[in-house]
Amino acid sequence: TPAPTPSPTSMPSPSPTLAPTGVCETALPSTTVTRTLTITFQNPEYPGDNSFQLQEICGRLPLIDYGSQPSGSEEYTEELRASLSYKFEVFDVFGDGFDSFFDSFLELRLDGELIWRLEDFGEKAEFVFEVPE
Repeated sequence: TPAPTPSPTSMPSPSPTLAPTGVCETALPSTTVTRTLTITFQNPEYPGDNSFQLQEICGRLPLIDYGSQPSGSEEYTEELRASLSYKFEVFDVFGDGFDSFFDSFLELRLDGELIWRLEDFGEKAEFVFEVPE
């Protein structure tokens, strides 16, 4: 059997992800860097059943409430501050989500890169992500 090493090897550093760090500080980071979030909503059959909102996870920025959707196809863009975590929530008033027979979906893209696609859910779905520097 091989002899043990005199000191343990270090753990590899984690690769960067969009997962939040879970740490909330009182002050906002000093960065002025922003990233563009594009929200694409498609529900041709029952758009008024769905609403969604976006909030900085530590509650230091105002909640953005998109309310009930006026039409079956909407696109929104938001400039999000980097180095912050956000929570995006989708709601369905009847608790039955999207109707998959009508190619219903919701997508989030950060600077054009797909970070979340929702095609089916019940009453509520949420996605938490961090905006990188």
